[in-house]
Amino acid sequence: LPSASSYSGKVLFLKKIGSGSVTLKGTIIPAGGTISTTTTEHVGTNKSMMYISNGSAWIEYYCG
Repeated sequence: LPSASSYSGKVLFLKKIGSGSVTLKGTIIPAGGTISTTTTEHVGTNKSMMYISNGSAWIEYYCG
């Protein structure tokens, strides 16, 4: 992922199609209410994700 500080308030939508793996790197906070962060995330096949920058991290939302 791009630097969250450079993209404050921006939204990224990602959808994995096809085979292979997608690994995202950056400061990622799950939107499920936890405050833990991760530096890598794997996007599953045919899954859609949304990431919103808060200026210091990407907040991750599962879209389906």
